[in-house]
Amino acid sequence: MLSNSLITADSSTLQYAYDAEGNRVKKKVVGGSTAYYVRGVDGQTLAVYDGYGALQFFNILAGSEVIGTWDGTHRRYFLKDHLGSVRTTVDQSGNVDGHTANKLLKVDLSSSTN
Repeated sequence: MLSNSLITADSSTLQYAYDAEGNRVKKKVVGGSTAYYVRGVDGQTLAVYDGYGALQFFNILAGSEVIGTWDGTHRRYFLKDHLGSVRTTVDQSGNVDGHTANKLLKVDLSSSTN
């Protein structure tokens, strides 16, 4: 298992572990939470568990594409744009519960006029 660490702007230290194929299998915030990634044979993330073994979420797949998540109680589905980027999430009843331009940038589009 390969390891890597990163210090964030707020001085938190993140530690990552990867399998031989380069897939992340563990993420740890030093002094905080740990996440374990369960991968399929193709390397796709199937589920994420916390350091105590409690389910954080399962990915909902259609073929090899992630179309949503399930946390054991609630399902959320991703609505994607023409490039495959998630633009909106809806809950299991079809109610909109999130608008983002880019998850990494965390741009909120809820008040957008587009």
